[in-house]
Amino acid sequence: MAAEDPTSPVTVIDPPPEQAPGAGALAGALRRASGDGTVVMMAGTIVAGLTAYAWQAMGTRTLGEVTFAPVANAWTIMFLVVTILLAPVEQYATRTVAEGWTGRAHLRRTFRSLARMGAAATVLVTVVAFLLRDSLFDGVGGYALICGAIVVGFGQLALCRGILAGERNFAGYGWITGLDGIVRVAVALPLLLAFDDALLFAATIPVSTVVALFWIREWPTREEGESAGPEGIPVGRFIATTVGGTSAAQVIVAGGPLILALMGGSKAAVSSLFITQTAFRGAFLIATPGWARVLPVLTGIHLRDEHSRLRRIAELILAGSAAVAAAAGFAAAIVGPPLIGLLFGEGVRPSALVAGLMAAGTVLAIGNLGLNQVLIARVQTHRITAAWWIALGAMLLWLVAGPGAPADRVAPGFVVGEAVALILLTVASSSRLAPPPVRRAVYRARDRRDQRRAP
Repeated sequence: MAAEDPTSPVTVIDPPPEQAPGAGALAGALRRASGDGTVVMMAGTIVAGLTAYAWQAMGTRTLGEVTFAPVANAWTIMFLVVTILLAPVEQYATRTVAEGWTGRAHLRRTFRSLARMGAAATVLVTVVAFLLRDSLFDGVGGYALICGAIVVGFGQLALCRGILAGERNFAGYGWITGLDGIVRVAVALPLLLAFDDALLFAATIPVSTVVALFWIREWPTREEGESAGPEGIPVGRFIATTVGGTSAAQVIVAGGPLILALMGGSKAAVSSLFITQTAFRGAFLIATPGWARVLPVLTGIHLRDEHSRLRRIAELILAGSAAVAAAAGFAAAIVGPPLIGLLFGEGVRPSALVAGLMAAGTVLAIGNLGLNQVLIARVQTHRITAAWWIALGAMLLWLVAGPGAPADRVAPGFVVGEAVALILLTVASSSRLAPPPVRRAVYRARDRRDQRRAP
């Protein structure tokens, strides 16, 4: 059978022949997932998570908690840079390349703009890290260079993974993701044993990302970029609006412990909330590349103008997320506290309410990842920004005006923020769910836009 052309326009895979429900259908789904690289993609994500824990454990046990603190701050900066600044780059590459040859050509034409944005972000992060070196890095200016290298290294990693996902090379995506973590551990271990140096250990954060450059085979060529073609998605507007949304989303997803500390919560409460949130966030991190797997398919649906299908998908995500969140919250309230106490110590054991709310909020956050992809496929990223900032406002309002002590308001605030985002992102994806005045305003705006585009 001839190999599929990775540059051809994305189409949804034809449905398989009908099978009897049960084990046969499950086996067929697993065969398809294995055949298209989805299994390798998810395996690479799991390996990346495990190697991240191993890398951190190596550092804390060898360097000690005090010496490791600047390294931990560099890792935190990496997490923020990747989730806020660089995830939109990966999504842009995926969404653009998924259009086929014309999308690859347009991505090639945007390389210069992406390089300018990357250079500006590198300078900004480096300068900020240098100015905060006394607070974050014990006055060692070398960490600022590492933070700048983080932007460059993970920037090309995000671009490579986006191209592979857009071409539906999900196995390559998984290999890059897993090898990044494996190489980091393999390089860091002998360096630690030989030099016992925190700065050198921190340098392995960006260095390992070069594995992406050795894996990708199908960079868009200069000839593609110089070819004539239709105007593609404006890169500046896409990145700006997506970063605007992800920045607010990350405050909701990861800002709970910091918010609790600022509200005067005890150190014990902050540690307990951090550990509980980290324990449940593993599912969120695994789901992130899973939704990257879905984006090319959603793009194909949009390109075929199957808008009603995208609306139904968004509504199913809403219903499924709400149902699973309720079940996960109930289960976590029962098993979460004793399990966290067993694994991390009784001193950070959360209450049943906090465990249940953090689990439920995490499931809603996973659903919101999916709704983000629906809007990205439709190139409605400005709606992502609006929805997430309104959701952040709702969360902050709850934190200010909600009942109870600070520790009692942060976990419910997380659920409030994610629930509001879930509703707003669904409405943004399926306007028929909006109130009639909002729906009429959307239709009028669409008509005006169509009139401006008409010749």
